[in-house]
Amino acid sequence: MIRLFLVFSILLAGVGLAGSAAAASLRGEALIEGEQVRLGDVFDGLPTHQAAVAIARAPALGREVVLDATWAARVARAYGVDYRPGSPYEQITIVRTGHLIPAALVEEEIAKLVRDQLPQGRVDMQFDAPTDLHVPAEMAPTVSIEDFRFETASGRFTATVLAPAEGEVYLRRTVSGRANALVPVPVLAERLRTGVVIGPSDLAWIEMPSGRVPLDVATREDELVGMSPRRVLGSGAPVRLSDLRPPVVVPRGERVTMNVRYGVLTVTAMGRSLEEGAMGQTIRVVNVDSNRTVEALVTGPNQVAVDPAGMPADVN
Repeated sequence: MIRLFLVFSILLAGVGLAGSAAAASLRGEALIEGEQVRLGDVFDGLPTHQAAVAIARAPALGREVVLDATWAARVARAYGVDYRPGSPYEQITIVRTGHLIPAALVEEEIAKLVRDQLPQGRVDMQFDAPTDLHVPAEMAPTVSIEDFRFETASGRFTATVLAPAEGEVYLRRTVSGRANALVPVPVLAERLRTGVVIGPSDLAWIEMPSGRVPLDVATREDELVGMSPRRVLGSGAPVRLSDLRPPVVVPRGERVTMNVRYGVLTVTAMGRSLEEGAMGQTIRVVNVDSNRTVEALVTGPNQVAVDPAGMPADVN
């Protein structure tokens, strides 16, 4: 509840208006539809002519004020109302009734205009200020948009909101903010440890505003599938490309088959890897027979290819 203690401007010209007014009681709540608060909104038991006397402006649409017995007694004395508080805790809540136009409605109307200028269908809307609006109870809670401007590069927009959408315009409100297309981004469905080969079933998808997707994260499935985490990766967050590597197929210190190709002839030798390697990587391998170290291309699990030009003659 918003508690606002409003100082009403009492119309002193109304003093003594009621003459010998009947005893009155303070109402607990007053629902105001118009622009003014009247004595009959505040007190029960008044004659018709006195109840119709306007004493103050009503709160803003959708707002309320809570006023205590001291305030009510002051008003009663000014207007000749026979009122005596039954308790110092008596109070009245004055509410200006009307229709709330929720922010979601305003956002959707602007989103329709944004979508016309973006390649993706869904958009993320961020407004610079709250967009809740109120119109009187007799008006429809609808809006229309005019003077819409949108900068594609920055995502900034401005627009004028009119309410209601048809008939006499009750209010005009300028709104602004930022809009970005929502794009799908692949993430890990579960926490994965280093060395695991990522498959399609390991992935889930989230939507992110295009302007907030970091440049160094995977945005396509094929950037993740078949790769392996360099470190333990959590679930649900975009994956940085720098945290991925091709899976290791030749562990460090493992025995490997060294293949040396001479035309149509392939000569093999046994070696031991001095470093781990993924498919297509070049690693150092030591020939276990000659104890000579060469560079070799990883061609498969525990398989490497050696360029004859770099292979020692004693491989055979």
